[in-house]
Amino acid sequence: MTNNGNNGINANGANTTITWNNVTSNSGSGIYVNGADITVSDNTATNNQHGIYLNNSTGTIQSNDLADNQYGIYLSSSSANINFNRIAGNNVYGLYCTGNGIVNATNNWWGSNNDPSTNSSNIYNNGETLNYNPWLVLNINTNPVTTTNNSTIAVDLTHNNAGSDTSPQGNVPDNIPISFFTSLGTITNPGYTRNGKTNATFSRENVSSGAANITVALDNQSLQTNVFFDETPLAIHVNPIGGLYNRTQNVTLITIDPNGTSITYYATDGSDPLVNGIIYSNPITLNTTTILRYVAVDSEGNCGPQYTTTYIIDTTPPNATADIKGGVYNSTQTVTLTATDNIDPHPVIYYTTDGSDPTTSSTLYTSPITLQMNLTTRTIIDLKFIAVDQLGNMGLIQTETYILTLSIVNINNNKTYSLIQDAINDNSTLNGDVIQIYSGTYSETVIVTKKLTIMPVSNNDVTIQAADPNHNVFTITNSGNGSIIQYLTLNGNINLQANDCTIYMNTITGNGTSGIITSNSVNNAIIYNDITCNGFNGIQTNSSSNTIYGNTIHDCVSGIYSENSNNKISSNDLTNNLYGIWTYNSTDNIQFNRIAQNTYGLRNDIGTVNATNNWWGTNNPTNPNDIWIVSGNVNYTQWLVLSVNASSTNSGGNSSVTADLTHNNQGEDTTPQGHVPNGIPVNFTTNYGTIVTTSYTVKGKATTILNLGSTQNATVTTAASLDNQNVSTTGFISTGTAILTITSTAIDNSTGQPLNITHDMPLNNSVTWLSAVWINTGMFTDELQVIVDGIVVQDKYFYNAAYTTWQYSYSTSVFNAIIYANQHLPFISSAELTNFWNNLTTTYNLTSSELEFIQNHGQEFIDNLTVNIVYPGVAGLNLTVTDPHSNVINLNFPGNVIQRTSQVIYTGSLGEGVKSFAIATTKVTEDVMQYWWNQYSSYQTGDAMNVAYNTFLTALMIEYIHDRIADNITTPLNVTWSRTSPAIVSISEDPYQIYETLESDHSMRMTVIGTTENMRVFNFITSNSISFIEYEVMNSSATMELLYIYNNYNTYVEIFEENGFIIIKSLMNDNFLVIDPETSIVRDIDTVNNLYGGYMNGVDVQRNLGKNISL
Repeated sequence: MTNNGNNGINANGANTTITWNNVTSNSGSGIYVNGADITVSDNTATNNQHGIYLNNSTGTIQSNDLADNQYGIYLSSSSANINFNRIAGNNVYGLYCTGNGIVNATNNWWGSNNDPSTNSSNIYNNGETLNYNPWLVLNINTNPVTTTNNSTIAVDLTHNNAGSDTSPQGNVPDNIPISFFTSLGTITNPGYTRNGKTNATFSRENVSSGAANITVALDNQSLQTNVFFDETPLAIHVNPIGGLYNRTQNVTLITIDPNGTSITYYATDGSDPLVNGIIYSNPITLNTTTILRYVAVDSEGNCGPQYTTTYIIDTTPPNATADIKGGVYNSTQTVTLTATDNIDPHPVIYYTTDGSDPTTSSTLYTSPITLQMNLTTRTIIDLKFIAVDQLGNMGLIQTETYILTLSIVNINNNKTYSLIQDAINDNSTLNGDVIQIYSGTYSETVIVTKKLTIMPVSNNDVTIQAADPNHNVFTITNSGNGSIIQYLTLNGNINLQANDCTIYMNTITGNGTSGIITSNSVNNAIIYNDITCNGFNGIQTNSSSNTIYGNTIHDCVSGIYSENSNNKISSNDLTNNLYGIWTYNSTDNIQFNRIAQNTYGLRNDIGTVNATNNWWGTNNPTNPNDIWIVSGNVNYTQWLVLSVNASSTNSGGNSSVTADLTHNNQGEDTTPQGHVPNGIPVNFTTNYGTIVTTSYTVKGKATTILNLGSTQNATVTTAASLDNQNVSTTGFISTGTAILTITSTAIDNSTGQPLNITHDMPLNNSVTWLSAVWINTGMFTDELQVIVDGIVVQDKYFYNAAYTTWQYSYSTSVFNAIIYANQHLPFISSAELTNFWNNLTTTYNLTSSELEFIQNHGQEFIDNLTVNIVYPGVAGLNLTVTDPHSNVINLNFPGNVIQRTSQVIYTGSLGEGVKSFAIATTKVTEDVMQYWWNQYSSYQTGDAMNVAYNTFLTALMIEYIHDRIADNITTPLNVTWSRTSPAIVSISEDPYQIYETLESDHSMRMTVIGTTENMRVFNFITSNSISFIEYEVMNSSATMELLYIYNNYNTYVEIFEENGFIIIKSLMNDNFLVIDPETSIVRDIDTVNNLYGGYMNGVDVQRNLGKNISL
């Protein structure tokens, strides 16, 4: 029925069967049905508006071929079983459902093996209940895969996507054409389905050998398979073939053996596979250059041809270099790139000049690259290039940064100059600009007439000498007020005629006149300069209200010459001058300077100066060598004295010795007022063990490491010498002891009094494990175990006093309710409180009077338990700071006294609470860590010992990682460190909180020896790393929370200075970061919980242990 103006078949009525019809090219429906219990099967409907249309009908649609219609099947308010149909290539929808109905459309062929719903033109459903899963899939099978002549290719549509054989239930229509194609030989084509299957025959014809690629296509699905053939029996096909490859290859050997009884042998070392061969069973993995030999042997012992195939596996990338390295250049540069490779003689290079990473789509290098310089502005070119060999191996991206510029740059406008003066004079240079200078020696006499910062480019060494030896290098006029000169080496002087300037960290040498001259200028800061070998004075001033601080001045006539001045001169190192300081008619304040090894320490004419609390090179300064009062008055009644102190604690074989310049001759601690310069070398000796002979002052003290060689007690004499003073001390050094005290409001069963126990722990080992664990044993009764190094050294039972008072007045359910309430109330908000009490009443069947009792007396059933440890060490840093909002905060950092309190609520768990401490007296080495890690199986004997060991090990891991970081940076920083008193980290877990915290200073009780700057870098890295280690362990730390707040809410973080410290404070949670700018030690603190680490609520610490080890 074809080409009808409406429907091909129009059926109205019930129990109609429509079968074996061919309906094509009808403008309406191929088959239109309106009735119940209709059967439509084995029809072919193509090029119709609707292949089959069911309207208000029920029935079965099965084994129909519905292709190339606008709609394959259209259901309007109909229910049907639609199975084993071919529904493919229809232009709008294969199946369109609208209205109400139930449709089972499983096991149909939709033209592809893919989920039919992924193709929007397959199925549309609006309101019907539709199931289309599973669906039929096309499969292919080859038999045999290897042949000497022919092979059969079988294709079937008798399985669905779930893998089930659907043949017993039905089949797709017969005579569906399936196409077959081959790359070699011939194959019968097409095939037509019969009961859902069809076959095709492959023949090699006149082709002697090869691998034929067979393609099977039906509708939108194609499948491929291979037939390997050879006229020679037992021939072997290899895939991939031999050649050059840039990655590991998995080689498949396919033997031409239709009977499937042969065995294939292979060798990868080039030897005879029949002698040294391996039986082939799976693909052979080749990851290096290989000579592969292989042969097949049939069941009768006949051998096929023996093959040799060579695979060159080249995974080595080529390398590219530039003949001109990145750097600073003052002319146009032409750069030649060269690539080399281990195999490819001509690897290629791709490059970029805009800073982006090169790819094979970037510019191909063919000739030298010209980098053009601009004579007026600085040009920065990031040349990035990569070499690629013929196999596609790509080398590392190489980067060379070229700065094409004149030597002087105004970084604010990027203009460049040949002379510093030209940069200053340029009208485009404005007040506040920064002039940077590239490495080199410059000869100029510079007049600064604007407020500028003049400095080297970072990591560049700049020397400027006066163009005329009789003139200055720099003259800063009063129009240059507020200028900064820093980090320069000057052969000449600075003449300062301006106010509010900073002369910082310059080296001024050999100029034949004064190094820095201030002329009628005020409020300047001359700090941390190194001035030497000047023919006159290091610093010469006739000005007032200036700060001269931290300078090192030697080999001058006068280190500092002050005339008609009133300045603050402090913490300068003045040695080997004729006069350390010469004051003339001045009223300077001179304190905390090192004035030693000069002919005259201080000369004063006419004026009155305060020269108290200086170090004169001796504990007994004399007149006139140290203080020469020509006329006028000098107050020097207080001077600093050198003392030496040796720690009395032997910490794992090491101790510390400290030379102290923080007290004066009257016994006053001068630390709050200031200190001598950092970096003064102090020499040490000992009569026992060995000692690091030289250490450097930091904040008035120099500390060194005394290695005693063992932990045995000894009487030791140590001495320190500085300038003309030697001091010594003799003391008894012994192994330290930590004293543990545990107190509680709970009642000790054995005494009837509040719990109070003590235990002394000799710290003889590198690491000591201490845990206090409390374990519930019954209703409001607990057991307390004190564990030292895995041994229970004290075992106490205690109970809650309130329970003994009330236990006979209320039922057990009331006390269970109290335990539950005490466990959860701290986490209940006020808005949730009423609902909480209602739920508690219902759960425990409480009366109103019982609930009232719980509300009024529940807290009496909680006891406090306090762990207190006193151990050898130094007191913690205590700061009182006032923030910008006038809030006064006490910051108390950990020291040699530990006090931690938990609440005991008698929860009924076997391990209710634990406080574990890892006490390290030495460096925690890998051997120490491994020893304790290996004890794991020994301490899994019960919940209490298990949790004690795991929390201790977590604390120890923090110390271990910290010490690993410290060791890794000692060599590059040229420092030495040892732990000279115990460092402690603790983990605490109780029903209310879990935390990790330091219990010793953030220095981790390390004595560090090195130059002042290197020690500062070392201290910063090691102390700052603690918070990041804690974050890995606890997923929380004060520093990390501060960083998070700053990154997301930076207005909630404020920075201020207090007591010489830089304070960073969070306004959201009162976390603090405290940085000591002189030692660079970073300390963090959570002031809410009084912790110096990570804090969590209700999480099990033990689960982090594996994560720790991975660090």
